Amino acid sequence: MRFINTTVAIVSSPLQLISTGEYIFQNKIKNYLIIILFYSKKELVQINEINKIYDLTLKIQLKGYPIIQYFKLYFLSQKIKNCKNLLMGNFFSDPHLFFSNLISKQKTVVVDDGMIVSSIPDFIGSNKKIIKTSFIKKIFNKKFFYPKKIDLFSIFPVAEHRYISLKKNNLSFLSSMLRTKKTSSTIMIIGQPFVEHKMISLEHYTRIIQTIKSDYKNHKLVYFPSRKELPKKINNLSKICNMDIIKSVNNIEIHLLKNKFIPKKIIGFTSSALITINTIFNSGSNLIDIRSLKVNFSNKRLSDKVITRMYDTLYKHGINKY
Repeated sequence: MRFINTTVAIVSSPLQLISTGEYIFQNKIKNYLIIILFYSKKELVQINEINKIYDLTLKIQLKGYPIIQYFKLYFLSQKIKNCKNLLMGNFFSDPHLFFSNLISKQKTVVVDDGMIVSSIPDFIGSNKKIIKTSFIKKIFNKKFFYPKKIDLFSIFPVAEHRYISLKKNNLSFLSSMLRTKKTSSTIMIIGQPFVEHKMISLEHYTRIIQTIKSDYKNHKLVYFPSRKELPKKINNLSKICNMDIIKSVNNIEIHLLKNKFIPKKIIGFTSSALITINTIFNSGSNLIDIRSLKVNFSNKRLSDKVITRMYDTLYKHGINKY
């Protein structure tokens, strides 16, 4: 009963914490409980660095071990039992769905975890899965179904749907941290774990980076890796492409906010950071030229429809084609 007037959030990535922080401040929520379910040390470090800006209370931090995470979430749900609002960091995450289906709540709110939110209208109210469900999870399928109705707090354009109430996230709290910046002539590449997810080969990814480098051979290029990219791959890229790797404890948005200098141009692929950076830095004036390079994937973890929608979302949000 003690959580009945509380907003409970489950968060598993830096962007999810940013979105949760924005929701809490925008709605002036005082009673909240945030559960951090993390999967790597780097992820947790970035989450805690972001929280230095939002200064939220993060009492519960759980390591997301396979299978064990479900037992941890079950026992936690039995302590909470019910709450006012449940904030889900990822609509498509099985651990988040599992926890959601164990909790009684007045309302379910889904916050941003990247452009994948634009696919929610295709799946809400259905039994379809964006990624194939394992045999074991199929046995316990009732604990992994999507919410029937949600509020969606998002910076991304999402198609209207009868089960979705859209709430705009303008990243107003984070944008208020922006101070006067000097622009350098540096070109920044935002890395993505396409190789790690076996969507393209290392050789293909390296050729893409080399092409960008040759296009800007008179500029200094720096590479900001994804937290999911493997160190060995990043080191190989650094040697082959002869460029500096940015090693930061912050995710890219916070890194740019803290730095005195911002790059002249940022080049990425399907990263939602392209949109969040554009929202923070280019809302008042165009401080950074942000571009997206389209990649032809050899092995698709996501459907052509989902990938096409991700690129379309970037373009609709003012990101230039490379």
